[in-house]
Amino acid sequence: MSSNFDTIRAGAQSLPGRLLLMMLTGLLLVVPLTMVEGLRHGRGNRLAEVKSELASQWGESQRLVGPLVWVPVQDHFSERVETTDDDGVVHVHMRPVLRERYFAVLPQDLVITSELSPKPLHRGLYDVLVYNANVRVQASFERPEIKAPALHTYDVQWDKAILVVQVSDLSAVSAVDALQWGEAELRPESGTLPAVGGTAVFGRIAAFDEGMTGVDVSLDVRGMSSLYVGPIGEDNKVVLDGEWDSPSFTGFTLPEERTVGPTEFSATWSVPGVARPVPQVLDLLVDTNAMSLLRNHTVGVLLVETASPYVSVQRAITYGILIIALCLMTFFVTEQSLGSKMHPVQWLVNGAALVLFYLVLLATSEHLDFVVAYGLASGLTVGLVGVYTLASTRAWKAGAAVSTSLSLLYACMYGMLRSEDHALLMGTGLLVIALAGAMWVTRHVSRPHDR
Repeated sequence: MSSNFDTIRAGAQSLPGRLLLMMLTGLLLVVPLTMVEGLRHGRGNRLAEVKSELASQWGESQRLVGPLVWVPVQDHFSERVETTDDDGVVHVHMRPVLRERYFAVLPQDLVITSELSPKPLHRGLYDVLVYNANVRVQASFERPEIKAPALHTYDVQWDKAILVVQVSDLSAVSAVDALQWGEAELRPESGTLPAVGGTAVFGRIAAFDEGMTGVDVSLDVRGMSSLYVGPIGEDNKVVLDGEWDSPSFTGFTLPEERTVGPTEFSATWSVPGVARPVPQVLDLLVDTNAMSLLRNHTVGVLLVETASPYVSVQRAITYGILIIALCLMTFFVTEQSLGSKMHPVQWLVNGAALVLFYLVLLATSEHLDFVVAYGLASGLTVGLVGVYTLASTRAWKAGAAVSTSLSLLYACMYGMLRSEDHALLMGTGLLVIALAGAMWVTRHVSRPHDR
């Protein structure tokens, strides 16, 4: 029995045995690392819930399309009706029909200007980026000729036309500063558009006279993350300004001019009418998909936030197995170079400190800037592992080597977190260096029968 135990012990002390034990230690450390990832996932889900709650209360991403003029038309026509009498004789007669339909008139010239003022909203531990925006729309309309098809007669009700601006989230409209048709100030109303649905701010026009009529609309809206507007005129200019240092300009086309400064941005689009997917006048009974096409014919800006701590911690945990493996490799190289062996239990304790790094990083990044949190977590981990290695091996060179190697690993991981484009290159370089070190240390290792 004693002989078998001695054999096992000798095998564990051999180089292959210690490598096997080191691999088992790494596999065991995956379990607590997975638990930390589960905790991070739960905290990240809570942040998503807070954003959803605030979006319903403050306002969601806003999409404004307009102005358009909604014109009701009474369509008079006759339809063929067949009836059969008691003798089975079929009688055919024409029955007059009156059907209500709507036409949408798009603007000739359209200028949209908006200024966004972002700010954070606080909810417990979480900060959510929202904005206030003033959107001003200046346009001109020319009354079109709406012709009826054969066998139909149109009664175009110009005196019942309405000026419409579609707004994706009406509850987040904080003020209607202007809703002007020509010289007349219209009374703002809101609701669902007839025929096509969708929410809008609108005003009833007393008369849509022939010739060109100017329109001036100004809305104050609240929103979150992004703002989109629709260049739906025959000739369009869109200018979006804001106080944010990292905007992302988006939409069906990119701006012709853009300026991004340390605290503000400005972007200008010039969009011709030929880029519009619908004609100048829409028969909404026929062009059933036209409003959906217009809602997608938008340009805008996305306010890019600094990555949330949960995203950064997730990326750090992604490299967790790599860092743990390289740290264990460092222990192995140190042992072989300096002859200061550690017990497998001490590997496991040091590995627990490596996993603790991610928990400390998660906890502190909720309250501090990520750079500060990363520095605290890595400094604490390097201190714990370095001092423990020094105490367990009683060799200051081993403690210094492990502390220096671990500091370099955390510095490299921070570089990978901050440089997504070069993360693969840096990670591959770490593996190459680690493998080269292991090859150098084990270059004189030979099998027993070669000695």
